[in-house]
Amino acid sequence: IGRPIDRIDGPLKVRGGATYAYENALDGTAYGYILGAAVAKGRIAEIDTAEAERAPAVLLVMTHRNAPAQPDFGPAVTPTVPEVF
Repeated sequence: IGRPIDRIDGPLKVRGGATYAYENALDGTAYGYILGAAVAKGRIAEIDTAEAERAPAVLLVMTHRNAPAQPDFGPAVTPTVPEVF
């Protein structure tokens, strides 16, 4: 405590040679990708997922139409009196 310790993986990380967990492919691994809106205040008129669904190795294209229902945690509540720490 109170003294610096050399990290064993430090030199590999700063030189770009470190191996990270996600770089080890496992059989059956699936990856997700979230696509955000390109316009800050736009409205989505329609979503055509047909081409994406036909792409090789695509397991699912999830939208608001096929997403699983989420539990209702009730309204967000803001404290009326801020806590002082």
